[in-house]
Amino acid sequence: MCKKLIFGFKTFSKLLFVFLLINFSFFFCTSKKESAPLDVATKKAEDKNVFCVSDTLKSMIQIGTVSSEQIQDVLQVAGEVTFNQDKVVRVMPLTSGQVLDVSANLGSYVNKGQVLATIKSFENINNASDQRYAQADVAITKKNMDATENLFKSGLASERDVATTKQEYEKSLTNAERAKNVSGIYGERNAQGEIVVKAPISGVITERKIAAGSYVRSDNADNLFTIGGIDDVWVMANIFEADMSRVKVGYETEITTLAYPDKVFHGKIDKLGDMLDPNNKALRVRIRLPNKDRLLKPEMFTNVKISNVQGFKALEVPSSAMLFDYGKNFVIRYKDDCNVEIADVKILKTLGDKTYLSAGLNVGDKLIVKNQLLIYSALKK
Repeated sequence: MCKKLIFGFKTFSKLLFVFLLINFSFFFCTSKKESAPLDVATKKAEDKNVFCVSDTLKSMIQIGTVSSEQIQDVLQVAGEVTFNQDKVVRVMPLTSGQVLDVSANLGSYVNKGQVLATIKSFENINNASDQRYAQADVAITKKNMDATENLFKSGLASERDVATTKQEYEKSLTNAERAKNVSGIYGERNAQGEIVVKAPISGVITERKIAAGSYVRSDNADNLFTIGGIDDVWVMANIFEADMSRVKVGYETEITTLAYPDKVFHGKIDKLGDMLDPNNKALRVRIRLPNKDRLLKPEMFTNVKISNVQGFKALEVPSSAMLFDYGKNFVIRYKDDCNVEIADVKILKTLGDKTYLSAGLNVGDKLIVKNQLLIYSALKK
């Protein structure tokens, strides 16, 4: 009997030791867990039951600021480069004759005063003879006038004789001047007496209607050459009826071409058409551009961006900050890591990387503009 009691007491002692050991271990582990340091943002989030931006997430986002700016209206249309019609010159034949040589080719650039063609003209031959005769007559009448004045001083000629020779001399001067002017109308002559046709302006030969060996007539209404200046050009853009109210003279433009996609040409609208094109029902507007490097060529197609700064301000935010969900527009407003919220906004206009709002934010508010969808999803839970 005593042996059984001793065995039972030993068994009970072992069970009690195991029980105390388990409870002590549980108490120790629990105390250690409770005393472990917590992340400040996480503890704050647990205390207030709010979402906080972790350091990892913060490295993935960007912050933008709400500002108040004047609304810019941008209209993009198609256009094409044309010659400045104020600098297009048609070279007409001033004399009849045979074309001996043509030194200007279609599409080539010529400088002012450069020789375009040489013409052998019968009219010019007659005019040259008239000019030489007039100059010879000036020399003769001058000599007669001088001789008569000497005789008058010697008493061998009358005053009437002096007046007559002086009148003849002045008449010869007039005839010589007239012959010289007529010769200038026909054009310059080379050493062989041939008419030299020169470029009246610098530009591109857009028309050439003569060839060596052909004949031209001064009474023909057709031109020999057409030269278009390209130091400045026009861009003609098409504005459709719905956009006519958005375009005015003086608006700034940015023009790009397929040939130079990375280069932007700046100009202003300087004229609006008074009627629609009957073919495409569009209004033609004219933009004048400087073209000193002659990069822009007539007939080039262009993309025209017309800008207008409107007269009232609105809240401006980066377009990258916008979120669209359930038919509404939202942004994520950021105050600090544990104070972020979804804000419902009203869009007035979106122009590229800028969006203008009518309500929902204040100037100076900070917004998350990159990877804000991650935060938006977390805040909705």
